[in-house]
Amino acid sequence: AMTTQKIVAIVYGGKSSEHEISLISAASVLNNIDRTLFAVRPIAIDKDGQWWEHDDTLLLTANHESLPVKSDMPITMLEALQGCDVVFPVLHGPRYEDGAIQGFFELLELPYVGAGVMTSSVAMDKVTAKQIIEQAGIPTAPYQIVYEHEWHNDQTAILDTIMLAHPFPLFVKPARAGSSVGVHRVSDRETLCTSINDALRYDNKLLVEQAVVGRELEVALLEDLSPTRDLIISKPGEVHIGSGHEFYSYDAKYAQASTVQTTVPAKIADGLIERAQLLAARIFRLLDCSGLLRVDLFFDEANNAFYFNEANTLPGFTPISLYPKMMAEAGIAYQPLITHLLLAAIVSTEQRQRRLTDGPNTQTDKR
Repeated sequence: AMTTQKIVAIVYGGKSSEHEISLISAASVLNNIDRTLFAVRPIAIDKDGQWWEHDDTLLLTANHESLPVKSDMPITMLEALQGCDVVFPVLHGPRYEDGAIQGFFELLELPYVGAGVMTSSVAMDKVTAKQIIEQAGIPTAPYQIVYEHEWHNDQTAILDTIMLAHPFPLFVKPARAGSSVGVHRVSDRETLCTSINDALRYDNKLLVEQAVVGRELEVALLEDLSPTRDLIISKPGEVHIGSGHEFYSYDAKYAQASTVQTTVPAKIADGLIERAQLLAARIFRLLDCSGLLRVDLFFDEANNAFYFNEANTLPGFTPISLYPKMMAEAGIAYQPLITHLLLAAIVSTEQRQRRLTDGPNTQTDKR
């Protein structure tokens, strides 16, 4: 017998520098989702933060590569999600990847794809993520934290401290901005100073990080539906930065995507593949992830060492994005991947909400 279709809200767009990428990711999800299992409700958030509901049949027949945003149906956030069974937030950047929108779904008791509130917040905050990973004994690039209030207090002292502790080149990064926005690679004191001032436009907490000379490897992880929540772990993929880009900047990622090459799987020794996979799995558990994660590592060939770079709880979902590519290589094609993530969201959210509602048996405590 045909099971009842689950109603999926695919939420995309957003008030974010990665708005356009989200439109492409969402189009892929919409065009490839298994419609025998799911009825789709496409919901766009425009750059001003207004929500819009779309007619799925119109979008589907148009077969867009990038979804439109405004429809003739502006809608409140609550109306948009009423009656849905599960949400797929195909969104990137602050508010959407940092636990804010996840908290909204939690209040509505709605299952959603991806990490919970705390994990989303922690993974989005490059400083906090590094602190947790570092505390567990996993190497990460040496760094310094710069807070805005301290910077305005004594810039000279901060620049002195950084230069005493770290050789150039250095990276200056806002702690919680998405997608390499406000990130600078610096090689002298003057540029360090101007880069810190620029990065403070995006966040009041910055990370100043030593550059790691090494290959950029990424590992895709997917949690299975069994009670033990085993992890399906891809072989590492490699990101090669084309000439003209000193690092994986926003420009290199998106505006000039052609300069960035990826190799899936990366050409590395078998022993290293396994080491990268085990490391990625540890990071998944340390951050208490659920559903999916893309872990970005540096591999320093000279010292045969891996370094944690960052963890992405909502990786890109375009057909050329590394996460779906690596999962396909691990044997899970794009459509089953979407199905899996939506079903996993329903299962894990139901479990978590049951715990919140039932809790332990409190009868025995009532004296």
